[in-house]
Amino acid sequence: MENEKKWEILYDLVMGKNYGVLITHNEISHCLDVPYESPKYYATIAHAKKVLLTQGRIIESVRGVGYRVVEPDDYTLLSVTYFKRGFSRLEKANDLLAYAPTKKMSDEGRLMHRDITDRVRVLAASVAGGCTELKLLVKKQSAFLPENVGRT
Repeated sequence: MENEKKWEILYDLVMGKNYGVLITHNEISHCLDVPYESPKYYATIAHAKKVLLTQGRIIESVRGVGYRVVEPDDYTLLSVTYFKRGFSRLEKANDLLAYAPTKKMSDEGRLMHRDITDRVRVLAASVAGGCTELKLLVKKQSAFLPENVGRT
């Protein structure tokens, strides 16, 4: 165990658990021999999450308690949640561009601002359409589903 990396210990712990099982912060902290809420604790979890994902296993945070091994049927809806978070970050970036003091920018700065703003608007519109489609798919109301276009 001494030569084994901390993330490998957590990886083995998670892989040995059934889907839906809750692993408490205390259990993880004890297993890793790392204090809960320490930078090492969170770095170890982040690294293990990346490796677990490649093996079709993920854990999600249960605030104040620990981590839950995600059920296979929950992967899709969880991915929609991450997609929405990404869209929120894009909206924040768009706001930053919208309120930028362009009159105080150099000509070069304004040109770059205009080019990036144009591209962000196109990207934001595409992502907004994707978000709408995902919401409809989750509700089984998508115009693209065969049952909603009269096809079987």
